[in-house]
Amino acid sequence: MNQPMTHTKVSSPSTITSVKPETDFKNRLLLYGGIAVAALIVAYVGYHFWTRKPVPRLNAKIEEIVRYVEDTGFRGLPVERQFVYLKALDDRPDDMKAAFEKKKITADEYSAAKEYAWFGKQLSNMERYVALRNPGERQKLLDKLIDKKINKSIPKKLDPNKTPAPPSADDDDEPPVTRDLALEKVLPLTWPRETRNQWEQYRKALRDRERERLAGTRGSATTKKSGE
Repeated sequence: MNQPMTHTKVSSPSTITSVKPETDFKNRLLLYGGIAVAALIVAYVGYHFWTRKPVPRLNAKIEEIVRYVEDTGFRGLPVERQFVYLKALDDRPDDMKAAFEKKKITADEYSAAKEYAWFGKQLSNMERYVALRNPGERQKLLDKLIDKKINKSIPKKLDPNKTPAPPSADDDDEPPVTRDLALEKVLPLTWPRETRNQWEQYRKALRDRERERLAGTRGSATTKKSGE
């Protein structure tokens, strides 16, 4: 019995050769693209690894801490670690001055270090303020800080029995330090919200108390003058 003939579709050689090169080309593109992306990632990570400054110890040379705090990677640290270094600068003003006088840090670095040290001092005060729950105790702390600021701004009286020391050649070496108001606004924005809120609360309370005392001083002066 004769079987019916079936027709099998056979791809022509031209069809096979036209599909395979196209598939190979796409695979090569994907492969090369993946290699390029991987190379970029490795280069990026390697660059940041080799160029980042090593983390100095707190008892390291002051110039190492100054440059580390100014490095852009410093702000990537957890805020608790940042505060430790800012307070360390506040604890070592004499070391900073000596490093500048010995030309181990530049005038710009010295000025920036003083600004960061100011943050360290204010953060310590903030923590003391936040820890107090009683409004009266908080006001006492603010008054103490304000009195200290006022006393520091008053020139010390010279002892009339003591011969003043001759001016030193290094007296004018220290550069004037201007408050970096931009940094004082920007740096707290990098902190966690809770820390930022505590900072703003403390700074506002200090400003308000200074205004109250100034207004009270003016009022008493006016009263005294009118009664004369």
